[in-house]
Amino acid sequence: MMKNNKMSIIFVLSILAILFVTGCAQSNNHTMDNGEANTKLRFDSAPEAGKTAHFQIVLKDKQGNPLNLQIEHDRFVHAVIVSEDLQSIAHIHPEDFAGGTISTEMKESGMYPLQFTFPKAGKYVLAMNILTQDGESARDFIFEVKGSPQMDKVLFDPKKQQIVQGVPEEGGKNRFVKAVDIRQVETTMDGYMATLTTPQQIKAGQKVVLTEHFEKDGKQFDKLSTFLGAPMHFAVVKEGLDVALHTHGTLPNTNSGHGGHMAAQTIGPDINLEVTFPKAGIYRIFGQAKHENKIIFTGFMVEVTS
Repeated sequence: MMKNNKMSIIFVLSILAILFVTGCAQSNNHTMDNGEANTKLRFDSAPEAGKTAHFQIVLKDKQGNPLNLQIEHDRFVHAVIVSEDLQSIAHIHPEDFAGGTISTEMKESGMYPLQFTFPKAGKYVLAMNILTQDGESARDFIFEVKGSPQMDKVLFDPKKQQIVQGVPEEGGKNRFVKAVDIRQVETTMDGYMATLTTPQQIKAGQKVVLTEHFEKDGKQFDKLSTFLGAPMHFAVVKEGLDVALHTHGTLPNTNSGHGGHMAAQTIGPDINLEVTFPKAGIYRIFGQAKHENKIIFTGFMVEVTS
């Protein structure tokens, strides 16, 4: 009887040990799948505000083979990260952390490493864009960042003119890998002024053309240059993060910026954004333009009706 009891105790302890180990493995498995076969965002550990997070975007086909990526707008993978309060924006690429190149190891494994310091705790969206032989693809991942401080609530700001900042490139052309707080952008005195022109009413499901007009030192500014193969890059993100679009600007009366690389040239003062907002709600339109060695960030809000 005692032998049977000992065996029973050993069996129960073994099961508990297995459950404990399994539970630890699950708690450390910070992988998110957006529903697409073998397309994942994988964190090395749970991201925490103020600390550098290391993570990978996994890009494979349904058979588990790495996707054959092509360069689009000067990069193989574009990742736009936006906070739920619609205040923080970053636009990063695997090349930014690998000396400006994509390694053979990345291509063969289908794993593209990134790193980023999230400024606040709360919810974020990572909107990723790639190009393969089958065309353009976009993937969105929503995830939580722990720690403190916590994000603020979304506050609608209707103004359509703002002082904007040009942040210097970091260690490479068109490279800036830190989070940019739109509120801080609006308080700097770089001499740049941006104005957004919109239709009187914007309705969900209807294509609209928005225009950003740039001035510097009180005069219209036509000395912008292309940024990552486009007149501007835009992130159009809805309150709640259920819509996150990474798209590109065009020059007035042209289709420049869409469908490939735009040669370097001087542009401005007006850059258009052609966009269809899929849902009604409050949106922030983050923009990136370029002047000399500075990346200019803009961030206007619009309300879209049904």
